[in-house]
Amino acid sequence: MCQLFNVNPVWLHTGNGKIFLDEPIYNENLKEAINIFSQLRPEFQAYALEQIRNLVELQEKYPPDTMIANK
Repeated sequence: MCQLFNVNPVWLHTGNGKIFLDEPIYNENLKEAINIFSQLRPEFQAYALEQIRNLVELQEKYPPDTMIANK
């Protein structure tokens, strides 16, 4: 949520500081994903979003220690 909406994680956890950060927090994976996503046709963007939503649901079902780490 912090990355998507540029929300200050300190504010989110404690209520202290500014709600929004001046600069977005992007890591290299997010930059690459946005670049790839922007190149897709609309029908493939819709499919990709559905898959991302499915991954979020899966992530919420299983704690990190039950998933195979990305190598």
